[in-house]
Amino acid sequence: MKKLIFFQLILIILFTAACTNQATEKNAKKAIKTNQPAEKADIIIQDEMVIASKQIGNLDYVEIVMKTGTYTYDHYEHKADYNGEFYIQHYKEGELINEKEIEALNDTDVSFSDKFKLYVNDYNNDRCDDFLLGQCMSTNGTYYRMYTIVEDGSIKQLNVGTKDNLLYINNSQASCELEKDKNDIWKYNQYDQEKGITTIIKIKWNKDKFEEIDRAILD
Repeated sequence: MKKLIFFQLILIILFTAACTNQATEKNAKKAIKTNQPAEKADIIIQDEMVIASKQIGNLDYVEIVMKTGTYTYDHYEHKADYNGEFYIQHYKEGELINEKEIEALNDTDVSFSDKFKLYVNDYNNDRCDDFLLGQCMSTNGTYYRMYTIVEDGSIKQLNVGTKDNLLYINNSQASCELEKDKNDIWKYNQYDQEKGITTIIKIKWNKDKFEEIDRAILD
């Protein structure tokens, strides 16, 4: 009888200790989850990853592809980061016919914050598809290059008429669309944080490049 009681006491002690350990671990995990930031682990990309795609004809489409690099996702900020080597690829009838590497704007790798929509239009009235592609460099705007898919299927950068051949636009997206004004004139906004003013800039294609034809401060 004494042996049975002793055995029961041992079981009760072990059960209580197990429950206490589980509660301690649970509380510790909860504390870590609520008080400490999540660690962002880089995932190395071994295969091509498409981060943007747009159909530009019945059987044609253009893609923005990361060939090599890393992918990071922050679960707390719900934000993805793609860093590495990116290419613009032009497909016709499912076959890759041309590609062009996207050059970095500075000494770092090309970077995009997430997958995005590619906006396509004909900005210079030559019946070819054009699009803006940029990298956000500040909270006030993004520097964009303008690319075109010419008739032979090749991918070229258009001359936007600025010193560095970039359009600085008050937008945070990787691709955006210029606003149509009139008579083949397009416009976009720039924001000056120091002065607290927004400027509307109008451009128009002239022979082989865009020219600024007007700028006005938005009231």
